[in-house]
Amino acid sequence: MMKRSDNLFAESMFYQIAAARRARWAKAQHARAEIKQLVKRIGMNPSDCIIADGSGLSLYNYLSAELEVKLLRYAFLKPDIYNTFLNTLPIAGVDGTLRNRMKSTPAQGNVRAKTGTVRGVSSLAGYLTASNGNRLCFAIISNGGLTHSPMRNLQNKICVALCQ
Repeated sequence: MMKRSDNLFAESMFYQIAAARRARWAKAQHARAEIKQLVKRIGMNPSDCIIADGSGLSLYNYLSAELEVKLLRYAFLKPDIYNTFLNTLPIAGVDGTLRNRMKSTPAQGNVRAKTGTVRGVSSLAGYLTASNGNRLCFAIISNGGLTHSPMRNLQNKICVALCQ
């Protein structure tokens, strides 16, 4: 689901989140409720985000970069989650959806992040190690582009700058 960005698997995982806490059939509203509880647990207002689906393909999903960073930080602070999650993320210049990005830069092999793309929106969120050795969580959401290349190029430049 993560390295190859398989949206069907992501949608299935969305319903598995709901099913894990329910004795009856899982519905999208149950999955949304579980996610909203997590958002509240990390100190954010659940009404500040809208979850329409599990794959992220709906144009009705509304998340902030701040929320994504707080979720990444939450995972980072829980080694049982982080150690598994980190290994699922594409690695810049190496594999998955980032295999052709940030090659021959300080970000290659360093940035581990998930891409997100829908019409007019491109995002990148994950982890990297800065030149001072600090591990950083980051989220970049670019809106309003006519094509995705300029938005991805900006994301790449930001990641390279953070790694230098």
